Amino acid sequence: MKSATVTLSYEDFEEIKKKAHLYEVTKESNQAREERQVKFIETLCQAIEKANDSKSPEHKQHYISQGIRKICEHYGIDLAEYGELDEGHDPEAEKPVKSN
Repeated sequence: MKSATVTLSYEDFEEIKKKAHLYEVTKESNQAREERQVKFIETLCQAIEKANDSKSPEHKQHYISQGIRKICEHYGIDLAEYGELDEGHDPEAEKPVKSN
């Protein structure tokens, strides 16, 4: 069967070509969606880990609020309609700057 010949009408060939193109577009779309989902989950996990590692409640709140914001961004939720979000305190902003 390695050297078999197949005869198709031009219409059948075009239909196969359209379906192959649709398959490729769908495959690329699914891969992009999966990459966004993985990045979203990694971001949430990092926020949770940083909140767990924080000693200060204000720092914990900062990382929790970051996670809440990412959830809202990911699902297209307007956070403003739910009221104010306590941002806590960013521990990175509190680190002293080293001078030489």
